[in-house]
Amino acid sequence: MFPSVGNAVGNRLEGAVVAVGSRSVVRMWGDDAVVKVPNDGVPSSWIWHEAQFTSAVWAIGVPAHRLLGIEQHGEKLISIYERVGGPTLWSLINAEPSKAATYGALLGELHARVLTVVPPVSLPRQGDRLRCKLRRASASFDVPYSESMARVPDARPSISVCHGDFHPGNVVMSPGGPIIVDWFDACRGDAAADIARSSLLLGAGVPNSKHLGHLPGHTPQILGDVHNAYLASVCGRLEIDPRLVDRWRRVEAVARLAEGVDPTDLLELWNQG
Repeated sequence: MFPSVGNAVGNRLEGAVVAVGSRSVVRMWGDDAVVKVPNDGVPSSWIWHEAQFTSAVWAIGVPAHRLLGIEQHGEKLISIYERVGGPTLWSLINAEPSKAATYGALLGELHARVLTVVPPVSLPRQGDRLRCKLRRASASFDVPYSESMARVPDARPSISVCHGDFHPGNVVMSPGGPIIVDWFDACRGDAAADIARSSLLLGAGVPNSKHLGHLPGHTPQILGDVHNAYLASVCGRLEIDPRLVDRWRRVEAVARLAEGVDPTDLLELWNQG
């Protein structure tokens, strides 16, 4: 069971908005915490699972934000996390575009640290998550589905903590060091696949894509500098062949089709192979 932080939530859900995502809104909760409130229609189970995954990785030393508790508020389940002060890495990149490559290398170093951690068994398997998304995508788009799509030849054993949505907008540069947020898509699986997902979220050859709304203010130059430095840093530290990341990127592009984003560039990436 998760800890409780009190039942009298009331108007505390009216705190200042900290962040707005596709699935939830994050608001201030007093002075030292934030509350994640799911959007209408988002299943309560999603909040529960994200809390479980975040607690699991935090407990083994991954730089995640600490869960304080879960509460029922009306018909919604809400989660309360320790507040992490500081700008996101993406906001720093936008403020200092001349340092985009430096920040990209830092992003790769941080991701490599996470990917070297042995994952808790409570995290779902990467292959299971991918197969669910691939099946949904193939039902809506002209992409043939097969079970083998979620397995890339020469892939490494499934031993890594994978964030599933690792990009500079989900890294908060706190006074105590970088903290990674939004662990809903966490899983245990192949590091190269998680790197490919991040590469895709950083433009991956289509920096003008309409599916990069999670990185507001991006330009091809900034994204290219961040992406190239990130990929060189993380692959170099983990001794991963970038060609393996390339093969995984096509699979991740199809999986992302199931997330309701613009399909044009994603389908183009798949068809390139």
